[in-house]
Amino acid sequence: MSIDTVRAIRDWLDESGLLGDKVTVCWHAGEPLVLPAAFFAEAFDEFSKLEASGCRVHHSIQTNGTLATDAHCEVFVRHRLNVGISIDGPKFIHDRNRVTRKGAGTFDAANAGLNRFLAHGISVSAISVVSSHTLAHSHAFYDAFVDMRIPVVGLNVEEIEGVNLISYIRSRSDFDAYKDFLRDLLKRSCDDGRVAFREFNHALRSVYRADFEQISSEATPFHIVSFDHFGNFSTFSPELLDQTCEPYGRLQFGNARDVPFSKLETQARYRRVAAEVEAGVERCAQECEYFGVCGGGAPSNKLAEHGTFDCARTDFCDYARKAVFDVVVEAIESDPDLIERASRHGWWNDYVLTD
Repeated sequence: MSIDTVRAIRDWLDESGLLGDKVTVCWHAGEPLVLPAAFFAEAFDEFSKLEASGCRVHHSIQTNGTLATDAHCEVFVRHRLNVGISIDGPKFIHDRNRVTRKGAGTFDAANAGLNRFLAHGISVSAISVVSSHTLAHSHAFYDAFVDMRIPVVGLNVEEIEGVNLISYIRSRSDFDAYKDFLRDLLKRSCDDGRVAFREFNHALRSVYRADFEQISSEATPFHIVSFDHFGNFSTFSPELLDQTCEPYGRLQFGNARDVPFSKLETQARYRRVAAEVEAGVERCAQECEYFGVCGGGAPSNKLAEHGTFDCARTDFCDYARKAVFDVVVEAIESDPDLIERASRHGWWNDYVLTD
């Protein structure tokens, strides 16, 4: 990505009328740290110009950590970035799938990057892809994040999406194993509090606050705007940005340089996608008892699994939403002291009580 593209994206956002009092710019997809520290310093300065309009700008980055340098860290500290590292638990799990082009495992390089971030005092969380192999190693998985000093982990199931056409989420036996995996992690997290999990935080927040009117950011137009390195943009699920599929065609709706937000309401392709996403959300509301803790699902998963946005249930939903909520509710019902134990830990205040 060039700085000219950064400026075009910034100007598009500024002119769109979409910005409120704050925005998060998430540097994600591919590997952001192939770009040098000097690029990020200049890009952050460009985005900071949005603050003249009263919009606070926060940046986060998702990286595999292998290319992190001290120069990157110095820029991230200066701009108070949160860093997410992509690491799949202990080395024997991580290195099964995250390999170099020569087939070598990347755990050691990722861990070195993580330690570099921590040495600079940067706040680090993790996103971890949970493979079928991971399911039998729940305690080793948890212990790995304790050892790595990562306090918050997001769990990503293997999704059927884009080029990934095969996944255990089609399997009923793996579904039961996944729920057992979640039960082990929830108990460890509530008992010792050393690692919090994004999915449990969301479910516990809904239960504790009796908040069952969730909105899906991915199913809401322009809650998320995704830009590629040329400035092409899409909305809804970020994964749609590089997809082309029938009957919709390209799921990019224009380029920041020449298609302003104001033109989209007359663009037939965008209007069709938006209408079908909305219809799919309505199906979820009518058909799914979990709608209040989900808000209508992820359009990218609906498209990947069913070939349309106008549908409800997905295998992804069963794993990423329903299984998590069921495990949390079952744990609370079977263990009356669970909430009290969980509330002793710092993550309870940070992620359950705080928005």
